[in-house]
Amino acid sequence: DNSSHDTYLNIAQAVFTTDLNDDTQARLGLGTYSASGSGLDTERSTVHTGNTIGQGFTPIMLDGALTFKTRFAPVKLFGTWLENQQAEADNNAWRAGLKLGSAKKAGDWELSYEYRVMEADSTYDQLSESDFGAIKGNAFEGGTNIKGHIIKARYNIYDNWQAGLSLYNTEPESGSGDSSNRIQLDFVWKF
Repeated sequence: DNSSHDTYLNIAQAVFTTDLNDDTQARLGLGTYSASGSGLDTERSTVHTGNTIGQGFTPIMLDGALTFKTRFAPVKLFGTWLENQQAEADNNAWRAGLKLGSAKKAGDWELSYEYRVMEADSTYDQLSESDFGAIKGNAFEGGTNIKGHIIKARYNIYDNWQAGLSLYNTEPESGSGDSSNRIQLDFVWKF
């Protein structure tokens, strides 16, 4: 049943990948989505924070990566830029990073570093990564209006079992709040 509080999401994305030579691959993506409906106008849970209540969302996203094969390990440079076309302020987000290695089979490993900035109305806060949060007021909260560093390490113990360690150093992008340091240990079992 439709509700008068439903929020609708339409998504489109195109990705182009090409080999520049035997050792280098390039990937470029362009995407957008539209979140609409009266659900955007209502007060949402404080677990998801950052957006201006009632703000519409139609961001344009440009994503790119270069991957190089080396004797040591694959190296990937990546980045994303996003701008919400419906917001007049605090409407940008971006990330840039580097990944070494590729943990896919037993004995494989990878290390990555990323810096990310998400302004308050850049993207619909309920679609953002919940692990990437900051201390705002008296609580750790995800959503938007966050910037910071992410360092990850992954190791495949077996083909279907991976151990991972993630370090997050984040703070509010604007306004008050403290920086937060977070460590996350994951064991992923694929079946």
